[in-house]
Amino acid sequence: MLIEMHVHTVRGSVCSKITPEELVREARSKGLSAVCITEHDFMWEKWSVEALTEQAGLRILQGMEVTTNLGHVLVYGLPQYLPGIFDLRRLHQMVREHCGYMVLAHPFRIHWEGHHSISRRVKAALPLVDGVEIVNGSDTKEENQAAYELATRLGLPGIAGSDAHTRWQLGTCVLDFHHLVDGETTLVRELKAGRYRIVDRRTGTA
Repeated sequence: MLIEMHVHTVRGSVCSKITPEELVREARSKGLSAVCITEHDFMWEKWSVEALTEQAGLRILQGMEVTTNLGHVLVYGLPQYLPGIFDLRRLHQMVREHCGYMVLAHPFRIHWEGHHSISRRVKAALPLVDGVEIVNGSDTKEENQAAYELATRLGLPGIAGSDAHTRWQLGTCVLDFHHLVDGETTLVRELKAGRYRIVDRRTGTA
């Protein structure tokens, strides 16, 4: 069951160029079974997700990419954006209360900060997350390799996501789940159980 775990749309992320309609068309054309929308610090209303699912003919799930004091974290299982979750420790507490799942997103991506600053934040964040995004479709090969080596060294699970902001990026880096995922609850359950494999369609590797 191929699921896109990291995608943004114009509805909730100003950095994205993907409309909900394009999301549906691309997901269908690329053979995805489900798409998990992960807007920046925003979650769609439940009725909007249900309406898009009905229109799409495939499962639309919802997570969120939360901006925290220690970097970006993909969260699955929260019902909405909650006050105070900019602080990663507070986010960790909220996710635990909702039996969710947290993944450190693109941990080695460099923007205006240097490697040492990023590394300090990553080190502080690691005890508070469940896994690491080791294949990100918007990162370089070197950044993904560093994330993979980090997760392997610490024994943390790794996931993949396209981090799609354009329709062409959607579905390039996905998870292939071994069992049915029919909602956020089963998504979290299967993530925790590790019943999936990473598929990088850019390289044909799994």
